[in-house]
Amino acid sequence: MAKNDVKVTDNPKLKQKKLSDGNFSLYLEYYYGYNSEMDKASGKTKVRAIRKKEFLGLTIYGKPRTPIERESNSKNIQLAQEIRKEKEQEFLKDTRGYRLEKSKNTDFVSLYQSYIDHYTKCDVRMLKMSLRWFKEFIETAPEYEKFRSESNRAKSPRT
Repeated sequence: MAKNDVKVTDNPKLKQKKLSDGNFSLYLEYYYGYNSEMDKASGKTKVRAIRKKEFLGLTIYGKPRTPIERESNSKNIQLAQEIRKEKEQEFLKDTRGYRLEKSKNTDFVSLYQSYIDHYTKCDVRMLKMSLRWFKEFIETAPEYEKFRSESNRAKSPRT
């Protein structure tokens, strides 16, 4: 993972710490705001950021030499980014009281049909044809049986 010069506003941030063997340990850094304190000796106000680190237990090679090491690095970074996204959602839920919900049970066919119903351009026939072909594909492929809805179960013959 190369040094990121672009300012990232993610909370938590995915960061890396160099280990003594040259590899890097991946961790998340949460930012909780700051405290202003008056320094008694100098009389100046000091601002201290409130941060928390959470180590993920994932390491990446500092200088990957083989394709296996490079693949391991990319898999670990991808896993760390997925963990970061999930922790960000949990952080939003805890601090702001909401979470960006992901709906896994969306009926694509009805969504696409409503899109076609409100479509105003002249190539609406192409969309209708693609929907019909998609429904036929779902009906003929046994591995997609769990995605079939009641409205799609009755086969409509092609005209």
